[in-house]
Amino acid sequence: MGYTVVFALFVQTLAYTLPFVLGILLALITVPICRFLEKKTHCSRTHAALWTAVCAYLLFLTAGAVLLVWLLRELLVFVSDSGYFRYEELSPGVRSAIGRVLAYLPELTSRLSEILPGSMASLWPAVDSILKLLLSVPAFFLLLALIPVTAYLVLRFRSRLTAFAAYIVEKERVTQLRRAAHRLSRTSGGFAFSYFLIYTITFSESFIIFHLLRMKYPLITALVVSVSDIFPVLGPGTVLLPLCVYQLLCGHLLQAAGLFVGWIVLTVIRQIIEPRLVAKVTRTPAIAMLASVYCSLVSGNFWLIPYTGLFFFLLQWLRAAGLLGKKETRPAR
Repeated sequence: MGYTVVFALFVQTLAYTLPFVLGILLALITVPICRFLEKKTHCSRTHAALWTAVCAYLLFLTAGAVLLVWLLRELLVFVSDSGYFRYEELSPGVRSAIGRVLAYLPELTSRLSEILPGSMASLWPAVDSILKLLLSVPAFFLLLALIPVTAYLVLRFRSRLTAFAAYIVEKERVTQLRRAAHRLSRTSGGFAFSYFLIYTITFSESFIIFHLLRMKYPLITALVVSVSDIFPVLGPGTVLLPLCVYQLLCGHLLQAAGLFVGWIVLTVIRQIIEPRLVAKVTRTPAIAMLASVYCSLVSGNFWLIPYTGLFFFLLQWLRAAGLLGKKETRPAR
């Protein structure tokens, strides 16, 4: 119940807390770099936090700006080219078969055109408020300024923040949670850096595959593949396999084979690097994730999907720390 209340408040106030959330995420990702500077260069925590926050922010800002410009260019081509899947590109045999099916189902295309746009728009209920924030020029520049400041403060005062959390939650429980986090995560960077590295590798691999196969909109498609990789049930196959089938129907056998091989490569690499970076922490049941996806599509609330994933992540973390669930006691003989 407490998790549900906190998550609901987070969603409702995301437009106001967005720069602070991004700053905290930036700080969590760059904690290993800050520790490295403190140990190797023997500089104070203040200077290490300052240099880490500024350099990491400028690096992410530059990379984000380049990706944003590239993404906008692809989006303009995507909109002007009337989408990814085009009926005219299908092979003549496939088009004739589709024509025969549509002859018996004349209302199919009209229903799909009415259902699909509404369902896609309903996935992002918070986009409107965030776009209003980004379109406001003063708020946009303040957002950019607050992110590195928040990251710097979190890096500098992370010991005090941990002590404050220990005071609120109890020191023994905080120690148990930290030990559980170290057991569940096999890297010193923790969960945030590990998953950030995993999704970055997935995005890079997807982009290289689409670029080598000369697919349209490689950046947009790679971003969609990375987002699908977040969900443990869906995965990159929900994007790559339909594209593979579409290229097969168009008669592009080489691209279809390349997409299928790329899906296998992505799956194998993910299975190799994930156990080395992060243990299987989330453990979200397949039925629970599929049910959350279905409920989010029906209700038009995208946040049901991350709510379910974070719920099982928190459940596993608390169990590993020994804070949830009772230990079995053997009766005395």
